[in-house]
Amino acid sequence: LQMHLAVVERRGLLEVWSDRQIQVGAGSKQEIESALTASRISVLLVSPAYLASTYVWTHEMPRIMAHQKDGMRVLPLLARPCAWRLADELARLQARPADGRPLSTGSDAQIDLDLAAFVYELAGIVGMLSTAAATQESERMTMKSEPAPADTAILRRGRSPQRQGAMMLP
Repeated sequence: LQMHLAVVERRGLLEVWSDRQIQVGAGSKQEIESALTASRISVLLVSPAYLASTYVWTHEMPRIMAHQKDGMRVLPLLARPCAWRLADELARLQARPADGRPLSTGSDAQIDLDLAAFVYELAGIVGMLSTAAATQESERMTMKSEPAPADTAILRRGRSPQRQGAMMLP
């Protein structure tokens, strides 16, 4: 995901944040809340580990849902197969890949197509492309997709994590 986001990040339109960026000795709760407050978009990397994390569901998701009520876009990205639709907070959201197939079940080429489609959608959200152009490019990527059977990272204006998590964009 981070490599796919680089083209948008390089243009200064987003910054990817992860709790892996929290310095030793820093207050993680405060750092996470600060990142959430500064973000316009939260990308949830959904996997069994994400669904199983007590910390995510008792601390991070309530804050993400509260920020969603204030306008934050919450975008679930299915990383690995899991029962994500059983989580009410996730079930009411439109997840990607669009067909509900987790990224890990596709070939490397399919994963790249799915992530490229996701980045085109994100580019439309952050204003790098018009909504129509973003939709057209995203659909172009998904039309080439092959059928096949998803962590929280926080995207802000910047860098990307690779862990269970949430991404936030300001």
